[in-house]
Amino acid sequence: MSLRARKTLFVYISILLCIAVFSACASASGYALAADYGGNDSSRLWYYQSGALDVNNARSVVDSWDKNRLSPVIIAVADTGIDVSHELFGGLLYTENGEPVGFNSRTNKRITAAELADNAVNADGKVEKHGNSVAGVIAMLIKELGLQDYIKIYPIKANSLSRDGKSEVSSFSISSIVKAINKANEIGACAINLSLGIYASKMSSDADWSKDRQLDYAIDNAREKMLIVAAAGNDENGGHDSAIAGDRFYPAAREGVFSVMNYTEDGTIHANSNFGDAYDIAAPGTDIYTAKFSASSYQTLSGTSLATPFASVAAALLQLRYMAEGKTVPSGDGVARMLKNLDSAKTQKGGYSIRLLDLGAVLTQDFENTEYDYVPPTSIKITHNGVLGTAEYEDAVYMQATRVQPLTFIARLNPYGETSPDLYDSIQWILESGDGDSSVETVLGTGAKFVYTAEIYGDTAITARLVYGDTVIEESQAIHIEYAPYLAGEVRVTYEQNMFDDVSQAPRGGVLYTHATTVFALTGLKYADRTVPIKWFVNGELAGEGFTFAFKPTRTGYYKISAQYGDNPVLDTTYVFDANVKPFVARPLDLSMLIIGLCILIAAGALAAVLAQRHKKIKEENKSEAAEADDAQG
Repeated sequence: MSLRARKTLFVYISILLCIAVFSACASASGYALAADYGGNDSSRLWYYQSGALDVNNARSVVDSWDKNRLSPVIIAVADTGIDVSHELFGGLLYTENGEPVGFNSRTNKRITAAELADNAVNADGKVEKHGNSVAGVIAMLIKELGLQDYIKIYPIKANSLSRDGKSEVSSFSISSIVKAINKANEIGACAINLSLGIYASKMSSDADWSKDRQLDYAIDNAREKMLIVAAAGNDENGGHDSAIAGDRFYPAAREGVFSVMNYTEDGTIHANSNFGDAYDIAAPGTDIYTAKFSASSYQTLSGTSLATPFASVAAALLQLRYMAEGKTVPSGDGVARMLKNLDSAKTQKGGYSIRLLDLGAVLTQDFENTEYDYVPPTSIKITHNGVLGTAEYEDAVYMQATRVQPLTFIARLNPYGETSPDLYDSIQWILESGDGDSSVETVLGTGAKFVYTAEIYGDTAITARLVYGDTVIEESQAIHIEYAPYLAGEVRVTYEQNMFDDVSQAPRGGVLYTHATTVFALTGLKYADRTVPIKWFVNGELAGEGFTFAFKPTRTGYYKISAQYGDNPVLDTTYVFDANVKPFVARPLDLSMLIIGLCILIAAGALAAVLAQRHKKIKEENKSEAAEADDAQG
C-alpha cells in the first residue's frame, strides 16, 4: 500500500473514531437518541439543562435502571386531539392490535387514526393544533429519556367546536372532562394532562367548575391511582393571584388537582402566568419547542399549557422509578405529595415561595426519608357517585326504594396533599338514622373510601368523621330513599316467611288447618313505608289491621285472604291467597302424632295387661306355695 493510500486510510479511520467517540459522549450526555427536531437540536433547549429540568441527570439515572422490572405506564392527554402522522408520536401512542387508539369524551366513543386528529383552531380561524403541541412536549421528553417502550400517550379528544362569526372556537365542557378523567382512570393511566380551564369570573351557575359534584367525584375517585395535572392558566394582560376568588383558574384551583405554573429561563414566574397558593409547582413554560402541524413541522410556544406536560412526565417517571427499585408504586395522592415536597429550587412572586420542577430531583430524592411538613386537617370533604334530588331533596342523594344502588363515598382531607396520609385510616363512616332524641349513630366502616347500600328507607345520612387530637372534623351527606307505591300486579298476599320473594315466586295458595295460626304478609314490603296501615280481609270481610295478619280458622272450607295498603283498593283477586282449610286432625303432623299417641296407648294397655296377668300369676303361685307349706306343717 502506498504512503498516500495509508495516509488516506488513516484519515478515514480517524474520522470514524471521532464519530464513534462523539456518539458515545452524546449517548452519555443523554442526547444520543434525540436527533434534531425540525432542524433544532434538543441540546440547545434551555429547559433541558442543569438548573432547569436537568434532563441529562435524569437520563443517566434512567439508563441505570433494570428495565426488566418495568411495565409501561400511560399518560392520558385530554385536549383537542393528536395527529398520529406527526413524526414525534411514532411508536409513542397507546395502541390496540397495533393501531393507535384513543377516546372522544364528547361522544363517549373509542376512536382511531383520523378521528384522533387535532381539530383545534383559534378565534382568527387559524389552525392552532393545541393538542399536538401539548402532547409534543411529552413525546419529545420521552425520547430524550429513552423511554419510548415504557411511557405511552393516550389521546382523549375532549373539545367541541362552535361557530364564532366566521371562525370555529374550541371549548371544553365539565361533562366532557369528567368522562375524560373516568376513561383515563379506567385504562390505568398514571396521569391525565389537562392543559385547559376557565376563570371563576367567567363561569356560569350551570357550569361551575369549582363546585360541580360529578367533577368532584371523578377527581377524588381517580386520584387514588393517578395524578390529575392541570394548567394554572395565563392572561396576556398579566397573571392573576389565586387569592382573588374570581381570578382563580379551574380545574387547576380545585382540591385534588395538581396544578402547574409557568417559569422562564431566568427562573422567574412568567409575567402572564397565574400564581398563588391554589397552584402547586412551576415548570418551564416559556419558549417551548414542540409539534405543530402533521408530519414534521414544529413551533415555539409559551404558556402554562406547555408547562403542564412536564409535570405529567414527572408522574410517569416516579412510578417507573419505584418499579425499577422494586418498591410499591405510589398512588396518585402519593405522587402529588412527593412533587409538592420536591427538594428543588424555588422562586418568589407576590409573596409566594414557588417550587420549580426538577426531573433530576424527581429520580434521585430519597422520598422515604424526606421530612414532610404535614399540617393539621382543617376540613373533611365527602364526594360520592349518587344523584341528588330536586326541591326539598336537592341536597340529598335521592333513590326510589325499588332501584337502590350501592353508593361509593370518598373522603378528602384539606388542605389536600398537605395532611398526613396515615389520618385516612382513622376516618369513620357513620350512619345517622332517626330524628331528634331518637337519633341513632352506627359506625359502618373506616378509611378513605366507603361503599354503602341503603337498607333503611326514608331519611338518613352518612357522615365522615375524623377525631384529630381535641378536634373533630366531619361532613354529612343526606340520603332519601323514596318508598315504593303499592300497585295492583306488583304485590301478593303470601306467607310471612315469603314476603321478600319475587311476586312470581311467592306462594299464592295453600292448605291450612283449623285452630292453627298462619301469619300472612305482602310481598315487596322491603321497599314500602311500614307506617302505612294495611287492612286484611277474609272472604271480603275486614278481619284485621297491621303489618302482618295472623289467621286462625275455626271451620273447614275455602277462604280468600286479601289486603288493602293505605288508600289503595283491595288488591285484585288474582293476587289474593287461596286457603283450603282442613280439620286440625288432618294435618300431617297432627295425624302422625295422633297415630303415634294411639300406638303408645295401645302399647301401654297391652303392657299393663301383661303386667296384671303376670302379677296375678305370681300371686296365685305365692298362694299355692303357702298352702303347701301349711299342709307340710300339719
